[in-house]
Amino acid sequence: MALQGKNRDWMAAVVLSSLVAGQAHAIKGGEPSSVILDGGVFYPSIGIALTHDDNIFRTATNKKSSTLLVLTPTARLEYDAGEATQVAFEVDMERGVYFSSSDDNYLDVDLVGEAAYLPTERLTLYGRLGYKRGHEARGTGTSAGNPLTITEPDRFHLWSGEARVSYGIGEQKLEFGYVHENRKYDNNRANTVFQDRKSDAVSAGLSMKVAPNTAMTLDLDLQKINYDVAALDSTELRGLVGVRWEATYQTAGFAKVGWQKKNMSSAALNDASGASWELGVDWKPLSYSSFQLSTSRDFGESDGVGSYQDTRNLGLAWSHDWTDVLGTRLSLDTSSIKYGGNTRKDKNRSWGVNVEYRARPWLLLGASLSHSRRDSNTAGLDYKDNQIGVQIGINM
Repeated sequence: MALQGKNRDWMAAVVLSSLVAGQAHAIKGGEPSSVILDGGVFYPSIGIALTHDDNIFRTATNKKSSTLLVLTPTARLEYDAGEATQVAFEVDMERGVYFSSSDDNYLDVDLVGEAAYLPTERLTLYGRLGYKRGHEARGTGTSAGNPLTITEPDRFHLWSGEARVSYGIGEQKLEFGYVHENRKYDNNRANTVFQDRKSDAVSAGLSMKVAPNTAMTLDLDLQKINYDVAALDSTELRGLVGVRWEATYQTAGFAKVGWQKKNMSSAALNDASGASWELGVDWKPLSYSSFQLSTSRDFGESDGVGSYQDTRNLGLAWSHDWTDVLGTRLSLDTSSIKYGGNTRKDKNRSWGVNVEYRARPWLLLGASLSHSRRDSNTAGLDYKDNQIGVQIGINM
């Protein structure tokens, strides 16, 4: 397969982000296995997770617990369509079954088709089309604090398209991009009709090598968000200046700081502006042990409260391989959310412990324990939740 260099990294990053976002309950299999086809490579895998959740609706009182079975089959096909063209298709599914609350069962589907054309060593053209059918569990999104006002999770579908042009090699690169998304909700329309929206975003990025292992970056993003019903249309402008480095084998990371402004179209709503940042550091004091630190601040869309969300995140994780087949991961995360045009403020905290055992190159066994909580200045929104589970990942 000819998905090499920067283009392979580019496509892998897109796929990885969708996997991480949608499969918190299951782990992937071990070493990637593949089936060689005529001109292409096929990667099938499946994850199985069994988790007990003591507060599935994220409520402060009258908690409901349930065991949850999650199946996550995945199939990816990478294909050479020509000497300078690569095409990939991926199907990710997630089936969740609640043993004590069948109304909350779900089936999420994520379809992605992407192609890259590399006419020269420096020029890359990339395109992606995607469709996602997903859900927002009761007690999250529009039903936070009032999960029993609806009888099933909010379900939505999302169409998306992306086009990017990149010129350069390695850290010397100029890139332009465009992303369109169309999100529609399918049920619980009394509340979710106000979340239907479309967005169009254009971006420009510049990376310049300033030292053997260091590059300066500049990112500019402009996004227009239009709601079908709600008067929450806005335009966002964000600019970040940063540095990306790999100082030694032990330390690598990036740091970006800048400014973001969100202009609301309605004169009745206040605009928002302020500092924006992204930071990620990976420190490996030992070849088999690493620490990850991340923090960010960004404006996001309303989930039914206020006109927007101002979110600050901080995360710390430690990954350690005790042997060639046994590893653990500890994570701590916290976030604070302010709701524009509303007095609500939330503080979210969570921690997790994961143990993974590679029984075979294609078989990964795991166990996990996690705790999360929300403290809010709005009555009825506080909650604590504990989960314990086991997982199996298989690359077929």
